Amino acid sequence: MKDSQKKLLKETLVCGGILGAYYVFIRLTGLSIPCFFQEITGMKCPGCGLTSMCMHFAKAEYSAAFHANPLMFFLGPLLAIVLVLKIAFDPKWLGSSSKPYKAATWAVLGITVVFWVTRNLLDF
Repeated sequence: MKDSQKKLLKETLVCGGILGAYYVFIRLTGLSIPCFFQEITGMKCPGCGLTSMCMHFAKAEYSAAFHANPLMFFLGPLLAIVLVLKIAFDPKWLGSSSKPYKAATWAVLGITVVFWVTRNLLDF
């Protein structure tokens, strides 16, 4: 395993630990971090509902998870697969300077913007 793969694995485990602790905190207290963007503007950001989605997903409430944040319901698992591929195999096509990586990054950004605008116009 290359140093870059080890570093990415370490960062992933640290982030996973923080998210796991946040999950336990929410389950114990019922408190979560509000969306500051929504608090200030009254509009939903692309990530609004992400915490609720994860909480529903952890309880196998997939319909409620989808309704909390439809974009991340599908995008989250895809990003997790890409992360596992990057850590396990470090393929060249997942390098940050490769054309497929750049195209996928722009595609995800475009989809996110379309989702953001649509969810505010249609209020979902």
